[in-house]
Amino acid sequence: LTNSDDKEEAEMAQLWVNNVTRSIAKRPVMTLCYGATQRGMSGQIEDQLKKAIADGHPIIKAEQVRPASKWLAKIIYPAIGRVTVSAVEIMSWLQKTARIVAKNGLPVYWMTPVGFPVLQGYKKSDTKRIGSVIAGSMVRLRVNADTETIDSRRQAAGISPNFVHSLDASHLMLTVNTLADAGITSVAMIHDSYGCHACDVDTMNYLIRKTFVDIYSQDVLEDFRQQLITQLPAELREEIEPIPQKGELDINKIIDSEFFFA
Repeated sequence: LTNSDDKEEAEMAQLWVNNVTRSIAKRPVMTLCYGATQRGMSGQIEDQLKKAIADGHPIIKAEQVRPASKWLAKIIYPAIGRVTVSAVEIMSWLQKTARIVAKNGLPVYWMTPVGFPVLQGYKKSDTKRIGSVIAGSMVRLRVNADTETIDSRRQAAGISPNFVHSLDASHLMLTVNTLADAGITSVAMIHDSYGCHACDVDTMNYLIRKTFVDIYSQDVLEDFRQQLITQLPAELREEIEPIPQKGELDINKIIDSEFFFA
């Protein structure tokens, strides 16, 4: 890009040389599967740059923060897809599948690997204006109310993060139960963060990995697909595409991995 005929592009690229830190790139990468857009990533980068300025360690000058954020988001957004190919393919498959289900006016319903039922049914909103007299003055308020119509756009946007969260929750539930079976009942859990007393860390480290392997030794994505197919009328079932092709990762190697959870 520094050899580009576009002087502004070249200058912006030069601005970011040696300035793309882990903290700047992390949020866009981590939130892609939660439906983050290029515009949203620009806001995330801008927040990080403003924080650096407030902390007294500016990465980029204040007057350049917004254009620099927009420029870098334009670079990061497609780059994630090139690096995390399978993750993007699965996200795209989930979104496309949710739209097919929504075409039939149905919510997306599935059962997690631990038997917990999940229902995603975002509805279209209807905005109404309500007039009211307050202290002698007419005030008009807008009130949003859900209709009975499934919102296919919101269904597609929400399915990837909600599906991932349901699997994370399944792993947490299974881990807690397995720890209890091992006699460990003093635990701290927040989403995907696990804690216990120091004397139980080695046991917890092993059981976190074992329960993860137990869940993902099953074909969770194909199971999800089959559950949706059974909910659809015959004419829509064929529209549900096969799941993306799997890689060659041996899930059992996670048992011996040095790094897995913090």
